[in-house]
Amino acid sequence: MRSIRVVFPLILTFQMVVAVGLTGTIAYLSHLKEARETAAEMVNVIGSTMDEQLYQYLYIPMTLTEAFAERVRLQPQRRFSDIQDPETRRRVIDSLWTQSRLVPWANLTLTSPTGQMLRIDRTETGTPVLKLSDARKGGMLQRYLIDSAGRSGTRLDHGRTVFDPLQQDYYRDAVTRHQRILSPIYFSAVSSGAPVVTIADPVFDDSGHVRLVVSSDIHLDAINGHLQGLTLPPDSLTFIFDTTGRIVASSNFDRERGGKEHKAERLDDLAASDNPVARASAKVLRKRFPQLTVSRATSFQFVVKGRRNYVYAAPLFADFGLNWQLAVVISESGLIENLIRGVRTAAWASLGLLLISILVGLRTAGWMVRPILTLRDVVKAVEKDQLDLQGKLLQKLRDDAHRRNEFGELATAALGMVQEVEARHDLLESQLEQLRVAVDASQTRAEIEQVTGTPFFRSLQEQARELRERNRQRRDGPGRTNGARPTDEAGK
Repeated sequence: MRSIRVVFPLILTFQMVVAVGLTGTIAYLSHLKEARETAAEMVNVIGSTMDEQLYQYLYIPMTLTEAFAERVRLQPQRRFSDIQDPETRRRVIDSLWTQSRLVPWANLTLTSPTGQMLRIDRTETGTPVLKLSDARKGGMLQRYLIDSAGRSGTRLDHGRTVFDPLQQDYYRDAVTRHQRILSPIYFSAVSSGAPVVTIADPVFDDSGHVRLVVSSDIHLDAINGHLQGLTLPPDSLTFIFDTTGRIVASSNFDRERGGKEHKAERLDDLAASDNPVARASAKVLRKRFPQLTVSRATSFQFVVKGRRNYVYAAPLFADFGLNWQLAVVISESGLIENLIRGVRTAAWASLGLLLISILVGLRTAGWMVRPILTLRDVVKAVEKDQLDLQGKLLQKLRDDAHRRNEFGELATAALGMVQEVEARHDLLESQLEQLRVAVDASQTRAEIEQVTGTPFFRSLQEQARELRERNRQRRDGPGRTNGARPTDEAGK
């Protein structure tokens, strides 16, 4: 049988562990769940915000191209045999001056079937620049600043660049397919060799001949800068990829350039990255989207080396035929570090509270068990008649009797019992002593009677009587007879 001093503290400690530990565990898991739900919502908010910002960024060149091409279609009588004549140049600048001035990354290119190009561009200097090229005159690229009145003014000298718009893939593809197209990524000579994607919209006359090709470039370096300029949590990855697995733009990976060949990184190339999150992100995206086509905005999670990461993926301009996908990967530590730190702090606080509860429980158990152990020792002492009324053990019992609870009542009853036992013990001792004396006297009389009743004792009595008689006769003298007594004796 286990001692109560062991069992009771264990039971109380177990109850403390279950109560505090279970409460702390439930609170920790609940807070962690809420934190992760908050993280998922934050990722969706961040991803959708980036989606909107990129939408606005890409919306300008796409809608600008579409709007100007539609405007040309509504003027079928207008001819663009010479789009570089002063009047046509002024009208184009005037029609686009407001948009070019308000949108720093706007650019618009008009290409005629005769090989002439007219381009309004703000992507290089931040100020409107007019760029002209004529394949019939050698294709030399000329640049002019557009003044505040919307007129082309000072010529800029940027070297000798030859540009033939009719030899550009986007031009030939748009004319051949008779529809608005989105070119692959290439390095544009008219944009100082920057990697771009061109949106081209051809305009035809009633007989099917090309009147004009309206185009606009999307600068990938600008998208990279835009992504890198976003304020995101630490260790975040943001990149845009297409259905071929090519990374179009990213906030983390540098783009290689080499002549006219664009060596873009691919998702598969990230397997060799030093960043484990980047490697895992590429694998997860490949697995979740085998065709690398995101049909709608979605979010999910994955874990790398015990660290949870949140992913937001969404298509970009699917309605424009732009087969780009946006992926945002944010680590849990960077996203909700404060929340996680708070949850962990609460967990440590719960653990500390649990330890304190255990210590308090052990002390409380000792406080509750001590009166019982004292009562046990008192009972054993009473049983062995070893209780000292002035000793420490009985003093503990008296101290316990001052408690204002059931233990105090039990100690008071036990103290009264001990006192009653002691009183009865003293009375029993007194009565026993009296009985012992009476027994001794009775035993003595019995022994005397046993001795005096023997013939030997009677013989001794007779001899003693004769001796006394002889002694008396000798004292009385010889004149007296044996049967006569003195007068005074007779009188007596």
